[in-house]
Amino acid sequence: PDLERYALGVAWLRAQAPLLYLPDLVANPTAPVLVVAGEKTADAARAIAPDGWLVTTWAGGESVAHHSDWKPLRGRPTVVIWPDNDGSGVKCAAEIEGILGALGQPCAVIVVPRGFPEKWDLADAPPDGYGEAKLRALMISAAATCTLHEDEPPPVPAKLNGKHGL
Repeated sequence: PDLERYALGVAWLRAQAPLLYLPDLVANPTAPVLVVAGEKTADAARAIAPDGWLVTTWAGGESVAHHSDWKPLRGRPTVVIWPDNDGSGVKCAAEIEGILGALGQPCAVIVVPRGFPEKWDLADAPPDGYGEAKLRALMISAAATCTLHEDEPPPVPAKLNGKHGL
């Protein structure tokens, strides 16, 4: 039984897991997307994100983001990544940024402002002075740095090497 569970786990890790709310992503290919870490955070972020934005996350946690299929985000005008406020969150956001870059998808990673608690994410209550409107403004500001303009062709993807969900 242990060997069987191990084999199933290896098979799952080799497969590309779908992003959360994939039907919404497919149905709205030009909507801006906010990427966050974890289902609880994604659910909370849906209430905070600017109107018209979609929210997604990947399965399995920060150490396995590269096992997800990120291709549904390719060609979007805007993709913004909001990491958890800790070292592993920032590292994971950089990994996702690299995966999206290899797909030719511009994106921006939000730098969580100073003064936010360690490990803070969008499912947590914002610190004093940061309401939902200010959090949305951070998303919109980040989006301005990564937007793929309609009059520009999408960038040519970097050489795809079979890593990182490509």
